[in-house]
Amino acid sequence: MAGPEVDPLTQAGITVVEQRDTEVARVRFAGTLRGQPVMWDARVLTLRRYRRERGGGPARALIEVVGVADDLGELVVALPVEAIDRPVLLKAATMIRQWKRLDLGRHEYGPAYEDHGDPASQA
Repeated sequence: MAGPEVDPLTQAGITVVEQRDTEVARVRFAGTLRGQPVMWDARVLTLRRYRRERGGGPARALIEVVGVADDLGELVVALPVEAIDRPVLLKAATMIRQWKRLDLGRHEYGPAYEDHGDPASQA
């Protein structure tokens, strides 16, 4: 007899704090910054939503370490995906945990998306 299915986010120590739609979620998970432990409070959103909130313009996927106080770090993560779902949240947290030189500030990566902020619109 199989036991209850374990949620991959729970298993990875990721807590979904808030998610009201498929474009943005707020999660918390343990990680490190400059070799020190930190609890990340991350706002993860689609690149499309990120661009809409900032009035458009070219954008690339990004991680922004907004600040850290009392071992709580604030992150903004914008990704070129259609929706923020559980697999995307797991991949985002894993990527942040593995980023060796993560530091304060904005870290952009990948190609720039000028139309809707997602790879599908570039075809």
